[in-house]
Amino acid sequence: MPRPSGERPAMRALRVLLRMPKTIVRIAFRWMERTKDKRNGRLSPKVSHDARTMGKLRGLMLGDRNMANVRKPWLTSSQQVAHLKSEGVGFRICSERDAEEYLKSNNNYFRLKSYRANFARVEGGPNDGKYIGLDFGMLTDLSIIDMRLRNEMLPITLDVEHFSKVRLLGKMEERRADGYKIVRDFLQQQDDLGTHPYDEIDKGKSSPYTSGLVERRPDYDFPAWELIEVISFGRFIHFYKFCADKFDNRRMRNDFYMLQSVKGLRNGCAHSTASSTTLGRGRRRTPHEARSRAPSGA
Repeated sequence: MPRPSGERPAMRALRVLLRMPKTIVRIAFRWMERTKDKRNGRLSPKVSHDARTMGKLRGLMLGDRNMANVRKPWLTSSQQVAHLKSEGVGFRICSERDAEEYLKSNNNYFRLKSYRANFARVEGGPNDGKYIGLDFGMLTDLSIIDMRLRNEMLPITLDVEHFSKVRLLGKMEERRADGYKIVRDFLQQQDDLGTHPYDEIDKGKSSPYTSGLVERRPDYDFPAWELIEVISFGRFIHFYKFCADKFDNRRMRNDFYMLQSVKGLRNGCAHSTASSTTLGRGRRRTPHEARSRAPSGA
């Protein structure tokens, strides 16, 4: 089976993305810098407007593991702003009033504050633990960057998922594999491992997209081209690895590990995980370093 023309670029693009997380952050920050007004250091009206009108985003946040069991009080938007100020977050780019409105209407506090992990903090002295040169407007712009980054990456991951299925069926055709037997062997292996593949397939009965396929195979005697449509991407990845071992195909085995990363990236994008909180954490700096790196007027 000839290789689909879109397969190689999609795979290559994703491999590059997965290997260059820190570069993505640098590009994002350069983008923010280019949008600044050189006269007063404020972000351009367009970016600030986007920040205030951005839709709600949901996702997983990074938290302090040492504080995992601490019960925290509910804070109003004004209390949230006050708490950020106590941590050294400024409100020059975005006023406190606009910040309160933003936290009420555009984004939740827990999500937004997670972007602080990318900024350095003072170590020692009276300002110990406070963030250096961090403004609330930077957090809102990072949230926008994060949204746009996810919107760019999600279609790539979906392409990789699609073409990996095309590739697998092509390999089966090359090897003249029995599409029914290889599925039976795979499901038996998964069942022996206690991963409950049949329960997962049965869930497809409640889906308008897969119920027809599942209901007409009550004995689970699926051919490979049907199985890949009724199992999750995670299960498909293990099916891919199973076939790679069957065919003793080293490249397919390597693809398996890449696909594991793709799955995590795809799920993060689809569920609006705040990806840029994990791309680089700011280290603590001494008071002297903080003064030398702080923006003028800080």
